Amino acid sequence: MFGELVFRLSRRLSGRLVEHPCTASGPMVYLHIPKSAGVSFNNSLSEALGSAAVIAGFDHSLFGAFDAFDTLGPEVSATVYGPDVPLPAGADFIGGHFALSTLRRNYPVGNYCSVVREPVCRLISHWLYWRQFSDDALAPWGPDWARLVNLARRPLLEFLQAPEIACQTDNLVTRMLLWPDQRIPAGGFIPTGADSWLLIDALKALRRLHFVDHLENPQFAANVGRWIGRPFVMQRANETRRAHDGFPVDLDHELTPEALALLEHRSRLDLVLWREVVASRQPSESPDALRRRAIASVLERHRAVQA
Repeated sequence: MFGELVFRLSRRLSGRLVEHPCTASGPMVYLHIPKSAGVSFNNSLSEALGSAAVIAGFDHSLFGAFDAFDTLGPEVSATVYGPDVPLPAGADFIGGHFALSTLRRNYPVGNYCSVVREPVCRLISHWLYWRQFSDDALAPWGPDWARLVNLARRPLLEFLQAPEIACQTDNLVTRMLLWPDQRIPAGGFIPTGADSWLLIDALKALRRLHFVDHLENPQFAANVGRWIGRPFVMQRANETRRAHDGFPVDLDHELTPEALALLEHRSRLDLVLWREVVASRQPSESPDALRRRAIASVLERHRAVQA
């Protein structure tokens, strides 16, 4: 109910999402939201465009209050850009996990795009994705960050309650659109008292992108192809695999009433953003019905994968 009221208010204040033409001015700049088919979209779009210089990596927005960057292995450290480190110039495609402010600062001219996903689906996939990593796979990330990723080995409810990883679990799309914002704690959860103004600002930022679609849209690939003016085929890559054998998953056991309520709370702002995109791309579709289908589908798929 709260999200719907803010959604309507923000529409009155700042209009609605509008697609802007894709031009030859500047690079393709992709706001890559984790666990929203980002690697698949990144690879597919850069291939369709014939991109020659692709920039990937991370800024500090997804690390929250983590500051032990000197513990990262050299191969990982080379992909992490601090606030004062410029992203490489001369790229024609930027597709890393960078906040919108980082992208705007480094590439003021470009074709800005993003893909959003129903946020509870995204969050469940995020938990399962982190849960699949072995200690060996996490070794290049160093012991301090590995300890945080390993929080996904705990039950879903505990994972969602951990403030150290709120930067990844608590309304991640809103954070990436607004980082760094003093109203959003780096090392904790967003207070509900800040919701209204954060949502208005996040919706404004979302509407400044040139192209946004949602992953659940059956016309998604066709929309991308029309926007870039050439054929586009969505490949599949980096999909969540079965959890590590040492940390099996029983989703029916994990999805307690408490966990379900916290999934909703951690997604409350991003849900409004997703609804905005659905309303723009599929005005005749019921976002609530689409959401129920998306969650049922992702749970069915993950149950099969984790069995």
